[in-house]
Amino acid sequence: MKTNEEIGAEAAKIARKKVLEQARQVKLTTRRILTRISEGLDATEVKTNYDKDRGKWSYSEPLIDHGHRLEAAGMGIIIHDMKPCEKKKIDVNHSGSIMAAVASHLSQPVQKAVKEDKSTVKKSQPKQS
Repeated sequence: MKTNEEIGAEAAKIARKKVLEQARQVKLTTRRILTRISEGLDATEVKTNYDKDRGKWSYSEPLIDHGHRLEAAGMGIIIHDMKPCEKKKIDVNHSGSIMAAVASHLSQPVQKAVKEDKSTVKKSQPKQS
């Protein structure tokens, strides 16, 4: 008899195969996706403005489209697995154990844990001489 993990893995393989078949039918290939990301890295935009005095549109020179380039770079980073490891600061007080501090951070969403880390940081008091 198969375990739940084995059944889940088999279902994931079947689903993946079905998705790839449908992607092929609509011509969604890896090469096409990577080409679009590559084009995004060179994205430009042209600003337009209507000149009322002359009664016609004026166009700027092609400008770098930073938003699209940043988005494409992010996709490339994910594909190349270049994303740096996330670092978490763990606040450990002397009355608790390290494992308890780690477990409390792991049970929370990352953003919530980061907000709580900032609130638990104690500011050092200036020494009075």
